[in-house]
Amino acid sequence: MVPDSGAGQADRLDDHDYPAYTMGRAAELIGATPAFLRAIGDAGLITPERSEGGHRRYSRAHLRVALRARELVDQGTAIDTACRIISLEDRLAGALRINEELRRSGGTADTAPGTPSDTPPDTPPGTPPGTPPDVPLDAVSDAAPEMAWHAPAETKNLQRPREKFARRPR
Repeated sequence: MVPDSGAGQADRLDDHDYPAYTMGRAAELIGATPAFLRAIGDAGLITPERSEGGHRRYSRAHLRVALRARELVDQGTAIDTACRIISLEDRLAGALRINEELRRSGGTADTAPGTPSDTPPDTPPGTPPGTPPDVPLDAVSDAAPEMAWHAPAETKNLQRPREKFARRPR
C-alpha cells in the first residue's frame, strides 16, 4: 500500500468502507475470535479486503455487520442462519429505502430501476417482480393436480398416526 498525501489519509479516517483493521484487531473490537470472522466471511456475509501480503483487512462497515452476527450467535443462532438473517434484513432495508424514495418522488414501481416491464397491469402494488398473478388454489389443483403443493417427504414422517393418540378404554 502506497501512502497518500495528508488529505487522502484524513479522508480515510471518515470512510466507513476503508479496510483499516487487521483480523486480530477487528475480532478484539467486536468481542469475537478470528475464527468467527473467517466463518462469516466463508458464509458470504462479509468479504474483507486483502492486503498486499494476503491478510484480511476489515472496514467499520464490516465490523458493524460482524457485530450483528455475533449478537445473533450469542443468542443461540447458528452462524449460517445468522448470516442469512442479516442478509435478508439488509435486502428488506434496501427495498424499504427504495419504496420511500419512490413515494417521495411520486414515482411508481414501474419507474423503479430493475422493474420488469412484463409485469401484468393488474398486479397489486408491492408485489415482487416475477410473482405470478393470484390464482385460486382450487383452480390450480383441479386444472393440474401434479402442480398442487405437497409436503416434502421428510415432513410427512413427522406426523404420527391418530390412533397412537386415541384414548384407550379403561
